[in-house]
Amino acid sequence: SLVSSDDQTFATFNLSNPVYIVAGACKTPNVSVDMTRDNKTSSFKKIGSKTNPVAFNIQLVECPNFMKTVKYSIKANTKVIDANKGVVSLDASSTAKGIGLQVSRGDDQPVVIGKEYNFAGYDRAGGDFNIPFSASYIQTDASIEAGIADTSLTFIMSYQ
Repeated sequence: SLVSSDDQTFATFNLSNPVYIVAGACKTPNVSVDMTRDNKTSSFKKIGSKTNPVAFNIQLVECPNFMKTVKYSIKANTKVIDANKGVVSLDASSTAKGIGLQVSRGDDQPVVIGKEYNFAGYDRAGGDFNIPFSASYIQTDASIEAGIADTSLTFIMSYQ
């Protein structure tokens, strides 16, 4: 993943999600999110400026029919910049400066890092489901520098 100057492009953001799964629970494939290659430093005008969101889903596959509720939370694998706004820092291998990553739910509300959410779309009959999210790069410092912009998050699922 590259964040580059105006005449070059960003590359990708890879989202890894080691998911903790209990016996008899849904299967949850890993997710990698391509943040597109058309992001430019000119996209950032001030702290809080964001790139266009990139939608992605966490899949729940082959959920059994005995569960009453499905809950999830997101844990940062890097430094949390603003837990309430779902903003995390880039990882140590990143060379971009002054930006982080913001994760939002399908309703465009930021995910509160560490907060447990009920997945309202779950049906007790079981089956396959998608939990919708989006991610955006967000300016976190007054000055930014182009470079690699990667981070990762852990999605934690719980079932009742």
